[in-house]
Amino acid sequence: MSTITIPFLPEFHDKILTHIKTMTCRSKRMGQVGDIFKVGEAWYELTHVFRVVLAYVVSDAYIQEGCESPGELIRIWGKIHPKAGYEPDRIVWAHCWKAVQP
Repeated sequence: MSTITIPFLPEFHDKILTHIKTMTCRSKRMGQVGDIFKVGEAWYELTHVFRVVLAYVVSDAYIQEGCESPGELIRIWGKIHPKAGYEPDRIVWAHCWKAVQP
């Protein structure tokens, strides 16, 4: 177990702290199962880290990503990745977590 840093857009902090957002997909692996990270004063432990097709996340896991619709997730992905944009067939790393006590 390691302490890691996962950067999040400020708009997601409250969604993480209220357990609405429980997953993030990234272009690269940010940690291993069991690693912990902090958002605000709260700690979280990675419970699952796996590769997945971005289109699946958009269609079936947008709620876990803290979004209200697939379109919102596509918009945010494009904001974070302005050059590449949303590529449905792109393979990304999904990171799921649970809240833990320090």
